[in-house]
Amino acid sequence: MIKQVLGFISTSLSSTGIELLLYTVLNYLLEDVLPFAHIVISSIVSRCISETVKFTLDKKAVFKSKDSSFTNYVIFAVIRGLLSTALISIIYYFIKDYRTIIKMGVDFCLFFPSFIIQKKWIHKQ
Repeated sequence: MIKQVLGFISTSLSSTGIELLLYTVLNYLLEDVLPFAHIVISSIVSRCISETVKFTLDKKAVFKSKDSSFTNYVIFAVIRGLLSTALISIIYYFIKDYRTIIKMGVDFCLFFPSFIIQKKWIHKQ
């Protein structure tokens, strides 16, 4: 169990690094072009790419599962992504700064529930 949690932390950090980099760059590029939608678009695009990487790494390296359900993972990722995006947008609305730090905090809070859901429902252990 400890080995899985450490592996999950490792894959999460890798995919989070990819996501934060894409999120930050996209926010910077889209802020003036799409002032009311840049956070949502940046969140969705960066999340889709990082989630694909994360599913693959978790399936092969963390859970070593042959019964992993990509369909369940997509459903889960969409729900978690929408929740993350909504929370980031709400917090940013009040603070008006620190988008990337807000995103890091929100996603950290979603980390442990994500591990449990993936272990039980996605990778069926």
